[in-house]
Amino acid sequence: MKKIKYIYLLLGIFFSCQPSNKLIQNDIENNTRLLQDLMELWETGDTSKTPELFVEKATYTDVPNNNTMRGIEGINQYLTHVHMWASNVQMDIRNIKVSPKMGYVEWTFTAVHTSPIPGRVSVATNRNVTLKGATLVEFNEGKIQKASDYMDVLGFVIPLGSKVELPGGVIIGNE
Repeated sequence: MKKIKYIYLLLGIFFSCQPSNKLIQNDIENNTRLLQDLMELWETGDTSKTPELFVEKATYTDVPNNNTMRGIEGINQYLTHVHMWASNVQMDIRNIKVSPKMGYVEWTFTAVHTSPIPGRVSVATNRNVTLKGATLVEFNEGKIQKASDYMDVLGFVIPLGSKVELPGGVIIGNE
């Protein structure tokens, strides 16, 4: 009889330490909303919500350019830089998957290149640009702790008029 009581006691302790399905579902809904709000922030350039989305010491990495922004201020600069050289910015969400601790969003960025891109493109081309990518995130305390953008940069620069010469003389892009 004592063994049965101990088993019930251990089972009770075990199950009380497990997160409930309701808590997990709440985390998933919150994290989905965070990613949707992040894409809206990219689209609008309105960084007033950044502190609601990111923990104070969050990092955001632009993987193709090997650049990591730190803290709310650094992240705000990254999130708004596209609005310095582009107009009609749209972020179309293609897919979102989240768990309580991690997630990703696949997206397509479209815009019109209306101003030079500092350090990259010295003139405005006034061309439509499309950039496909994905953002991987880690969540902590109900906010984004770490984000990393992966994108098809070649698919972005070719429509701007760039060309890329590959080994062997093959040229991709405008001639």
